[in-house]
Amino acid sequence: MQRVGDFRERWLFPDLPSYEARDGHVPPQYLLDTGLHDPSSTALLQSNPASGFYSQSWSSQKPFSYASFKSALGALPASVFRAKGVLYCIDFPDTRIVFQKVGSRLEFREDGPWRGTPETRLVIIGEDGLDQDGFLQKHMEQSLAARS
Repeated sequence: MQRVGDFRERWLFPDLPSYEARDGHVPPQYLLDTGLHDPSSTALLQSNPASGFYSQSWSSQKPFSYASFKSALGALPASVFRAKGVLYCIDFPDTRIVFQKVGSRLEFREDGPWRGTPETRLVIIGEDGLDQDGFLQKHMEQSLAARS
């Protein structure tokens, strides 16, 4: 714990929480469902042309089939560098499924029972201009409609 204390003293934002982790393993409750994000705020979701990156979130309370969601993520264009979130899955309706996409690598894992209303939430990060004409919304809605 002393290492965390030393880090906080040198940290640029000492009032923000920090957690000690080994090999990148951080309990999901520290990252998800913290109650600190206001979903109605789009300030962090806007395209920033100066950065060359684009981020956007998408959510749905309709469940996906695991296969159709995995296919939808795998079919995202190469200009999507990162995607992550939670999946409300027809195949496992009582279990939160946490997913990550980095490049072409996809990872899914169970995260226990739902805490609150089940819903799929997705955040993507990619090249600026990625979501021209509502690409993400259309892509995910088509995948949802194609579920089995």
